[in-house]
Amino acid sequence: MANTKQTVQPKSFIRWEIVCIGVFLSLYTTNLIFPFWKLYVPVFGAGEIFIWFLALPVALLNLLLVILLLTIRRNKQRLAKIFIVALGLVILAIGYAHNASISSFDDNFRAYFKQREYIVGLIKEEKLKGVMKCLNKRIQHSEKRPLNAQIPICTEAISLPEDYKGLSFGSTRLVKYSDRFEIHFTHSTYGFGDGSREIIYEEKPDQSPTWKTLGRTLYPPSH
Repeated sequence: MANTKQTVQPKSFIRWEIVCIGVFLSLYTTNLIFPFWKLYVPVFGAGEIFIWFLALPVALLNLLLVILLLTIRRNKQRLAKIFIVALGLVILAIGYAHNASISSFDDNFRAYFKQREYIVGLIKEEKLKGVMKCLNKRIQHSEKRPLNAQIPICTEAISLPEDYKGLSFGSTRLVKYSDRFEIHFTHSTYGFGDGSREIIYEEKPDQSPTWKTLGRTLYPPSH
């Protein structure tokens, strides 16, 4: 009588081990790139360089795993395995969509406007302040050396509360000039952190405060 007992083929076993390792790496890397469990807190997404050099390979890895599983025959659990791998693609898609949304200055500004407004209020009330206390820094000038409105009188970093650190990479920057003060929230960085793009709150005496970025005005969301 012929032996009808199915045995695990070495090639199939190795192939399945590769799939398992791929799924683990995919989900782990996805979590590092996109903390999808923080979708509803003010946290910033990855920069463009990480999207192309990390997220794209992870997506391709998932697609290759799905194709690999589709080629495995005589496996009743094939659909379940495909579902597991496809879950990685879904999570990656959610993270990518979230990153694309918060990477937009306008979307990010509208999404976290109330949180930034709250931080501005705390700084103006001096409940949040730096070591130099720039907001109340006295202006000293003379007729021989008049003040230049483009040169800051005082600049300091102000640490944000734990629940708000995602608004500006942990801290915001207060800059005081002779005719105004600004509060800078870092939106994103570029050049491996050498430069930054900022959302800026500006207030001048007897004028309505404004929000701006990259030389243009940002308008608060309508209530």
